[in-house]
Amino acid sequence: MLSVALVDDDESELLAGRRLISRWRDGDTEVRCYDRASSLLSAMDDGVSFELYLLDVVMPEMDGIRLGHAIRERDSDGSIVYMTTSPDFALESYDVWPLQYLIKPVEPSRLYEVLEHVSSRHLKRNEGILVHTRTGDRFLLYSDILYAERSGRRIRYS
Repeated sequence: MLSVALVDDDESELLAGRRLISRWRDGDTEVRCYDRASSLLSAMDDGVSFELYLLDVVMPEMDGIRLGHAIRERDSDGSIVYMTTSPDFALESYDVWPLQYLIKPVEPSRLYEVLEHVSSRHLKRNEGILVHTRTGDRFLLYSDILYAERSGRRIRYS
């Protein structure tokens, strides 16, 4: 299941975004909506993180660009996508390595492409192998394995 944070100061945009995301893969996502940047940052400070952050740019308390920087300080792995009515901040947004910069109203197919991309990247990050050891079975993520060395019938992972 893909975890998504949706941040927008407009309640109708939050509802529309949640509805659109829920149609993708019959709701194979967990969406948390935030109407202020500070609400998301507070949740992140309490240990919450997401695979995808969908951010509006033009917001009153903290704009989406500054929010993107604050997210990157807390989470370097999550994907950031800007969804906004203004193309004016696109170049500035690249400082936080966003995946996309989408102009509202967002085409559902464009958002679904983003969801597919992030979902497949998340799945690959969680692929691994079950290894039998003297102390019991252990699951190793492929991303944690530096090398494997075979000696006879044994394989040593490091």
